[in-house]
Amino acid sequence: MLNKNDFKAYSCIALLGGTFNPVHKGHIAMAECALRQKKDIEKLVFMPNAKTYYKDGSGVVSGDLRLRMLDAAVGGNPAFDVTDIEVRRGGYTLTVDTLNELKNINPNLKIYFIIGADSLFYFDKWVRYEEILELSNVLVASRESSREELEQKRDDIVKKSGLNSIELLDFEEVDASSTAIRAMIKQGENPGDMLPDGVYDIIMENGLYR
Repeated sequence: MLNKNDFKAYSCIALLGGTFNPVHKGHIAMAECALRQKKDIEKLVFMPNAKTYYKDGSGVVSGDLRLRMLDAAVGGNPAFDVTDIEVRRGGYTLTVDTLNELKNINPNLKIYFIIGADSLFYFDKWVRYEEILELSNVLVASRESSREELEQKRDDIVKKSGLNSIELLDFEEVDASSTAIRAMIKQGENPGDMLPDGVYDIIMENGLYR
């Protein structure tokens, strides 16, 4: 688990943020994709949020439990780690605040910020999105089926912001989603094939998503 001061030790990291309610194999695949295509990444950091300002927070399990699931999911890969920086800060999570916090800790830190393909389509609605593009290099896990639309949206954001710091990764999508996993568990089904090792055990031990 990385705390704030641990970021002083790195010159280049990648952040994969989200609710992770729960973490699934699609998240892991996105992280592995970024590591393959960006060789300067020293550590890929999974960063669960506290509360997302544009989502209904009902049904989201505690930050501590989401951190436990992430620890189980990434524990076997030395290139991965988890940070509680947003969970511990609390309140509504704004990416721009987190990036500024990390830059204050380590001004020379290069940050890749990874988002899913769907997020790019409303990225310019994020709070102070231009500042995010100034503070980080945004990597989009793009699907081949929507590559053309993603390229157009990227070009629109670059033109509007004047900041050319969005790159599309070549990502082979994994059939997994937190929404589907929660629905299966509620129906008494086992979504184990979508989950990294150890995560299902934590879900069952704590009676989550019932």
